[in-house]
Amino acid sequence: MIEDSKLVARVLVSECREVFEESWVESLVDVGGGGGTMAVEIAKTFPKLKCTVFDLPRGDGVKGLENLEVVGGSMFEKVPPADIVLLKEAVSQDDKKKGKVIVIDMVMGHKAVLENHELCQVQYCFDLLMLVHFNGKERNEKEWQSLFMAAGFSDYKIIRSLGPKCLIEAYP
Repeated sequence: MIEDSKLVARVLVSECREVFEESWVESLVDVGGGGGTMAVEIAKTFPKLKCTVFDLPRGDGVKGLENLEVVGGSMFEKVPPADIVLLKEAVSQDDKKKGKVIVIDMVMGHKAVLENHELCQVQYCFDLLMLVHFNGKERNEKEWQSLFMAAGFSDYKIIRSLGPKCLIEAYP
């Protein structure tokens, strides 16, 4: 997971800069951010963005970046509000700001991935792993849309392919 996060983080900050550079975006919380791999890369690339790694208390922390803090807690109790919430659902909703949730995950059959045969094969392998290990499956776009609407989001968009995964923005 750490190596996957490193790779996705590098691609994210180089290929999806516009997601973090919108004028109203001032803060980001990485829910379940573990050791901070993703948040560190984002904080280094966007020094004006206040980043928070939010995960169960672990005793270790990320040091050396003024715009990055580690907060311990459970997402089942309360998630710190932010303009961008990475991977989970808790977004600032005051009248002056917009908010969004960023999800980096598979979107089975998405056109950005379908154009590359190898990426399709990788998606099918992950889908099979989900079935075998968790009796689950990867979601397609229609399933993501249903999930977002059921969770109370008003809209979403799939930005682009990040290898076999996609960057998805969901809006309150």
